[in-house]
Amino acid sequence: MVEEVAKTILVSHAINRDHHTTLYIKSSDVSRLLQSDKEALEPNAVHVLNLPGYKFRLSMANDACLVRWVSTGKNGRFAVYRHNGSDADFLLKPPVFVDVNVPADGFNIMREARSDGLHAVVWHSAFLQHLRVYSMDCTVGGLIAEEGVPFVDFDSSPYEERFERIPSADATAQGRFLHLVYRRDRVAFNGANPTLLLLGDAYWLASDPARLRRIYALIDSGFVLALTTLPREPKGSPLSDAEYLANAETTVGDIRATVKHLVALGYSAPGKIAAFGYLHGALPLAALTNREPELFGAAMVMYSSTDPLTLLVLEQSKTQVDSELLRRARQYSPFHGVREAGDYPPVLVLDVLMDGHLNSVQTVLYGYNMQQATQGKNQTLLYLEDAVDVFRDLEEVDPPNRFFPFIVSHVLKSLCPGWQAATGCL
Repeated sequence: MVEEVAKTILVSHAINRDHHTTLYIKSSDVSRLLQSDKEALEPNAVHVLNLPGYKFRLSMANDACLVRWVSTGKNGRFAVYRHNGSDADFLLKPPVFVDVNVPADGFNIMREARSDGLHAVVWHSAFLQHLRVYSMDCTVGGLIAEEGVPFVDFDSSPYEERFERIPSADATAQGRFLHLVYRRDRVAFNGANPTLLLLGDAYWLASDPARLRRIYALIDSGFVLALTTLPREPKGSPLSDAEYLANAETTVGDIRATVKHLVALGYSAPGKIAAFGYLHGALPLAALTNREPELFGAAMVMYSSTDPLTLLVLEQSKTQVDSELLRRARQYSPFHGVREAGDYPPVLVLDVLMDGHLNSVQTVLYGYNMQQATQGKNQTLLYLEDAVDVFRDLEEVDPPNRFFPFIVSHVLKSLCPGWQAATGCL
């Protein structure tokens, strides 16, 4: 094994076609090299290697090669280093890269020790099986992709789990991915299927086994479950984060692109898509619903973050705020752009009332403004009251499980008014 070699090791990393970064490290530090999650190695190494934009997530080795997982910011890849014969300095050849079609964040890399050796498993919120299982094949300096490993304890053969990259005209943009689960015998790919679309942070809706069983009941009746990554969800505020509005614009574009991708491939149709925005994804969904209500058959927002326009208007009372910044913030504020005429999808606004205090004033304001602008048409505000101390952790209130029945009810009422468990949408 590599750890047992009593020689100095040379590792050569291919950064691009024209440049290589070389690292010499003592054999006593190999174990730390293999196991460290940090880009910078231990200070007693001869040279410290630092590759900006790379993040090591997994490594494993055998007598013939070493494999590491790196993240490039857009997607993930394995770097396979073959041993270069029996050289005195135990030379590792420059890596062969194996790209894997998963987003750069929000996934796990795991080792599996099996009878035929070590395996690498790429897992990203899988509901049926691990997305990939790779085995090292050091004779060719690469990895062999195997069948997926079952992840559930029931018969998953009727279901399909797909993981697709959403096309983007911007070649430098971070990867946009769509995770889909559906029954093969219930999806016709003609736009007729209702879809539950979970945006970014809303993945938690399907993370609990009890809730997931209810979602599978929807899938059995013809629903498509879709989860999309939002790699640039706006966080912080436009006052403290120069990228806030750019991220808001990108996130709105990502949500729009996701809907259009679902429609283009026949998974669903605009009037059949119920989108759920949570935390940082709530306000971008609200803003897009205001401007392009025809994209959705239903929408749900919960625990929204602070509206950028509200912050800037408050700051305007203290100092002059750039007018262009205000104009852009108004575009991505959920309190503006609501059409006074025209049909809006049913919108469910969710929040928790804790000891007389609402958890998110922004969510309340969004619901109020939508009701005012649309004369209350299709807007529902739901505040679950919980008589607990206001300083108590929100997790103790367990809002996901308490809200879940209302979310499912809203989706069914909006997309499938004649829904029955045996026949699905009528």
